[in-house]
Amino acid sequence: MGSLADARIRWRGAAVALSIAASSRAGMAAEPTRADVATARDLFARAESDEDAGLWADALDKLHRAGSVKMTPGIRFHVALCEERLGRLAAALGDYVAAQDAAREGSNKDVLEAVGEPLAELRARVPTITLRLPADVNDAVISLDGAPVAPGSMGALLPVDTGVHTLDAHAPNRAPFSATVSVVEKQAVSIDVLLPPLPSPVGTAPLAPRRAPQDKDASRAKALVASAGALALVGFGVGAFFVAGAKQSAAEAQCEGLVSCEGLRGPVRTWDALALTGWIAGAGAGAFAVYFWTRPPTPSGQGSGAVLRVGPGSMEIAVHF
Repeated sequence: MGSLADARIRWRGAAVALSIAASSRAGMAAEPTRADVATARDLFARAESDEDAGLWADALDKLHRAGSVKMTPGIRFHVALCEERLGRLAAALGDYVAAQDAAREGSNKDVLEAVGEPLAELRARVPTITLRLPADVNDAVISLDGAPVAPGSMGALLPVDTGVHTLDAHAPNRAPFSATVSVVEKQAVSIDVLLPPLPSPVGTAPLAPRRAPQDKDASRAKALVASAGALALVGFGVGAFFVAGAKQSAAEAQCEGLVSCEGLRGPVRTWDALALTGWIAGAGAGAFAVYFWTRPPTPSGQGSGAVLRVGPGSMEIAVHF
């Protein structure tokens, strides 16, 4: 360091030592002991020597230990100075501002005068990152270099050190987001934190459609109807068979006195056909009865059943599922 810079730092060191001594007399019960103050003075003097030698990390360690006794605006100023020289620009900026605020509160003109110039210079140097969230996301959890980012910091300038920084973000029902950015001094970077809604799972089987409640009573009623229909059709077939037999007997008796009996065969054939149709239809209805009695109940809203249609010389069963 140049002689002028050395003189400025030593002068600031003297001011810090005086502020420690003054603060130790301000309230004996709550303030450090004389031994603690002596230790802090010794640590600061050794930190000053480290600063002169350019040993900024060693100086910073001693300043933190001295500050644990009493963190004065002057010690905070020198902490910021060491952080700046070590390239920790974001931390240095925060400590310069803290030193300035504490000096104003305590009317410490020496520190106020010392902090103004380096604070202004550092504000022009320190890079910043601005984070922007989607408008419909308000519950995101974001971390920058592993440290959480306060929700109120969205859209604000976040001071960072030069180098590479990693951003991670996630939110409920959103795809996670991560980004890596490298910044240099005086650079301002904006990052759009993209958190798109999660897509539907790919390759999974579609969900089965929701079935309506099953109606057991309706299925039972259909089974009863089919059973009754089967019995009725079989009974009709039996009756038609006996009618056909009676018609045949009557036709045989009438045929003895006739030249041709062809005209008497029509009614017999018709009743035979009706008997056969009744038996076939009855068997079909019986099969449906068995089906309705044994199958699982049909979901409500999906009708199924059988309809019997009987016409002159014909019989038909219409089935629908």
